[in-house]
Amino acid sequence: MKFIEIIIAIIGFIFLFIPDDFVLKIIVALTTTIIISFVHIYHIRNENKKINKKNNELNEENNELNEENNKLNKFYEEHIASKTEYNKSLDSKILKEIKDTLYKSGVMYLMKYHDFNSTYERDLVDPLINYHEKSRNDPEFKFMDPELNDLKLKLNDNIAGLLQTLGKYSQPLDVNPNISSIPKDWEFKNPELFQKAVSASNGYADEITKIYEKLISLAREKQLTL
Repeated sequence: MKFIEIIIAIIGFIFLFIPDDFVLKIIVALTTTIIISFVHIYHIRNENKKINKKNNELNEENNELNEENNKLNKFYEEHIASKTEYNKSLDSKILKEIKDTLYKSGVMYLMKYHDFNSTYERDLVDPLINYHEKSRNDPEFKFMDPELNDLKLKLNDNIAGLLQTLGKYSQPLDVNPNISSIPKDWEFKNPELFQKAVSASNGYADEITKIYEKLISLAREKQLTL
């Protein structure tokens, strides 16, 4: 733009020495306009070339950044997928332990169908004790998946509650120490305590059943090995 201003100044200076000829002044003015236009166009083209060059450089940088981002995304996806499969493998092992302890032992059948108004075999409760001890003492006996582990914690609490209730209120029979029950004579001597003990025991058993079934259902949704 400074070049154009110089040209205009020179032309103006020349005008001072041009004879007072109208046609000549018109020719000089047109010539000046054409020269300024060409110079202006040349300047714009140069600026556009610079802008295009800068844009091309920016596009190349963006392409390089996109390529790096794609590599990082691929790495994270593979890493996350690998970690997810690893966690699923660990959770499947925990699930198998729970099933082996609570289901295959027959405990869940007891929880679902037994009424603690009647007697029960103490051997059937032993797996609950084993499960409770493992949950308390083994820090690795937990799910990596937070939803599954939340259910397991609820299962832990209700199993602990049932064991505490049975330990407090049930007694082995004299005729067979392996058979226990909440003393039947309480039903007449202290019906309120008897009903409290039976209701608490059945309540915990019902919750254990519901939570266990929900745990298995959720594990199936998460595609764990059952």
